[in-house]
Amino acid sequence: DHYSISHDATGVTCLLENITISAHDSGHNAVDAESKTVNLSTSSGKGDWIGVVSGATGLSNGAAGDGAASFTFSAGATSAVLTFAHPVLSGNSETFGFNVTDGSITEQSGSATTALDDPGITYSLAGFRFIDSSGATLIPTQISGKASNIAPNADTFYLQAVRASDSNPNVCVAALSGAKTIQLAAQCDNPSSCVSGQTFNVKSGSNPAVDVALNSAAPATPTSFSNVSMTFDGEAKAPLILNYSDAGLMQ
Repeated sequence: DHYSISHDATGVTCLLENITISAHDSGHNAVDAESKTVNLSTSSGKGDWIGVVSGATGLSNGAAGDGAASFTFSAGATSAVLTFAHPVLSGNSETFGFNVTDGSITEQSGSATTALDDPGITYSLAGFRFIDSSGATLIPTQISGKASNIAPNADTFYLQAVRASDSNPNVCVAALSGAKTIQLAAQCDNPSSCVSGQTFNVKSGSNPAVDVALNSAAPATPTSFSNVSMTFDGEAKAPLILNYSDAGLMQ
């Protein structure tokens, strides 16, 4: 019926962004993509498709920097995850969209909606990212009521502030250092509303722990934030210990 495009809605010019393209039926359920070959483009006419994370073969980026590419869904796959780069902006930030077509089905065909299946993404010259001690951006599953630096899956996470280098927008450099106050929020995605009385606690190094504001999944951008004191090192990393009193999918 249509393809659905998903991502985290923001990107930084010096970082790769994971973009997911899924095959959906009219009820917005994921279905077998039937090994179809699809063409990709961007409304900005810029960007490069760098690699395959999962679900695809034969990625061809085409002309450098024009935002166009093609790939084939892997046999039996319902979605493909690709890495994308957009190092050149029209200003300090730029918002654009992605397009996908197999010749007949697109991200706008059938029962597709812009909000669900074709959201825009905003790229900036600087931003934050959450990473673990190895530098990976995927935070592993945690246990409710357990601090993230306690086993199992014990680790110290970091908030890192990066910006594009003045000489090369593909290269990240440190954007912050020293003691800073950062506004953080927690969002309940599944279930889509937070349970009253639950807490999401954040502690950064020797700074005081803070129960940050809890927000429901809608609207997509949280409306309530809390001030958290952090100290960023020479790599613009501030340590974080997380502890959520409930269970569910959070961001």
